Amino acid sequence: MKKTIHVFNAVFDNITTAFFILDILCVILQVFARYILQASIPFTEELSRYMLVAFGLLGMAVCSRKGEHLGAYFIRDKFRKIQPYIFMCNCVILFFVSLALAFGAIDMMALSGSKTASTMPWFPLWALYLFFLISIVLTAVYSVRDFVNLVLVVRGKKEIASGLSTPTKEE
Repeated sequence: MKKTIHVFNAVFDNITTAFFILDILCVILQVFARYILQASIPFTEELSRYMLVAFGLLGMAVCSRKGEHLGAYFIRDKFRKIQPYIFMCNCVILFFVSLALAFGAIDMMALSGSKTASTMPWFPLWALYLFFLISIVLTAVYSVRDFVNLVLVVRGKKEIASGLSTPTKEE
């Protein structure tokens, strides 16, 4: 099971990195065409924008998994004795917010229907909301993972990792 999770994480990280690289290449192509060739490629700006959104959303899930997302560390560090319980509250809040956002993403996918991007008739808009749904579901899964790890911390079977936004190091 751990090997499957590691393979999934590696594939997901590579997909996220690929979106970043493709976004950079798209912007370079756009700048080259506009300033060197004195011509505009219509779809590059919109494609770059969508890839930036997809990269940001998928990156959110990666950061959530690794514990590298932003957090209010001064609260966590001030209350060392109740730190696991503060983390538990964060996990519960994050899970329910993720659940609400996931339902919103599903609604937006349904509302967008067969609409496509204006300069890219081959790109359905529901695909953008699919990236949002995937990243939100993964963030919710990682919050459940963190909550389970916190239960182990409270029972004395694990220790809290210092310097991370999540309670324990990635496994």
